[in-house]
This record gives sequence, structure tokens and C-alpha cells, in this order.
Amino acid sequence: MVYNYSVSDGYVYNDGVQVAPVTVYETQATQIADSVPPPDDASEWMSVGVFAIMPEGTEDVDVTVQLAVGKNGAVAGTYYKKEGNITLPLKGAVDEKNQRVAWKVGDEDPITMETGLDSLTKDQSKVIIYFSGGVSETWNMQRIDQETAKLAQQEIHNDSLKSELAASYQELEKNLDDAWKDYLALPESFYSNSEIPTKEELETVIKHYQQIQTDSKYQVLTSRAEFQKTYQLLQDYLKDLDQQPDLPTPPPPAAS
Repeated sequence: MVYNYSVSDGYVYNDGVQVAPVTVYETQATQIADSVPPPDDASEWMSVGVFAIMPEGTEDVDVTVQLAVGKNGAVAGTYYKKEGNITLPLKGAVDEKNQRVAWKVGDEDPITMETGLDSLTKDQSKVIIYFSGGVSETWNMQRIDQETAKLAQQEIHNDSLKSELAASYQELEKNLDDAWKDYLALPESFYSNSEIPTKEELETVIKHYQQIQTDSKYQVLTSRAEFQKTYQLLQDYLKDLDQQPDLPTPPPPAAS
């Protein structure tokens, strides 16, 4: 059973054929998503991949979902929205009779997504998103290859670690005078949305933390939980950067 969804004038269409009012289909999707409890045993799950979810007419990837299906028909995974660095769990189920797959994103005021079971095996497909407030739209769903998915998951982890590090330093900063703030500050590029700190910048900051960590004169500062946490997160963040693959060198221009 193949689903090629579209939504228009309050109705859901499959391959141009009217199926049902959106309100009816949304209610059914919600019921499907809640119909199967997730299995506890990790061996009962099978990963089906990572997918980019994009509005029709755009190729910019802001939303990705990582999906796994349980042997009992449960669906679980992770939703990630790059803008705002939002990571949320998702859970749902497969309707085996009609071969529809629906999942809810988040716990508070969740949005519901649905696609066809066949779509989970394809590189390109459609997904209906039922937003809060009665708005429903059809978006494109595109499979991401394994290497790109791995890099995307690494980016999610890095962004999460970056946010945790920023929060930890803010707590530490409350206990510092201006001189210490200058000495222990995170790199300026750390606060940029378009840049990431270089390894050299991080190594310089970490060296500052190391120097006072080993000097007993500064034990009052270095024994604080905020200092120790920030110091450890700096090292973790640098370690993650070391594990990222280098970008390939572009080929030289062709001879004229």
C-alpha cells in the first residue's frame, strides 16, 4: 500500500484521490500513535534510518527524525530541529491493516506526523504534519545516507554539549571578578551561530584552567563545583572536535 499524500481545502488526498477530511485523518493518526506500547528489550527494535523533513519547495534541512520500529509495531526515535537546537523524543506505532505510520513529537502539546509504512523503505516520500491549532501540511521526507546521518548525530551531540558548557560557565562567572572572567572566558567564537571554536582556541582556554587547577593558591576557586564542571566540559568538547572528520581538500582548478 503506497501513500503519496497531499493536503488541500481541508481534505487529505492520496495520489490526487480524496481520502478523508483532515480532522478525521488527524484523529485516526493520533489513535494510531497511541495504539502500541514500546517494547522494553533493545533487541526488539530495528533502526529504519534518519530522515530530513522539509517543507515542500525547499531543500534547506532544519528538521530531522531518527526512527526505529519495534517487532510489535511500536515506533520510537528522536526529533531534532536545528534552529533553536531542539531535541525531543518521538513515539508512535504502525497500523498494520492500513499500513499507516504515525508518531507524536514531544510530550507537551505534541505535533503528530504520519506517513505510509512503504515510505520507511524509500529515499523520497511524503509526510503529513498535524500542527497544534488545526494546521496540517504535507512535507517532503528524504532519507539521509549513513555518513551524513552520523555527522548529523555528532552535530546534535556537539550542540547539546555546547549548551551545557555555556550554562556551566555562566554559573562559574557569577563568582568571578573581571580579571578572572578575562582569564577563564570561553572563546568569542563559542557564542557565534555561524562559527565553532578552533582546537587551538579551546586548548588555550583549557591551559588557563589547568594552570590554576595545579596551584594550591587558587584552591578556593578550583574546588568549586562550577569550576570543575566547566573544566571537564571544556575537555569533553575539545575531545569531540578531535573526533570530527576533517573536510576534504577541494581539488585544484582545472588548467586553462
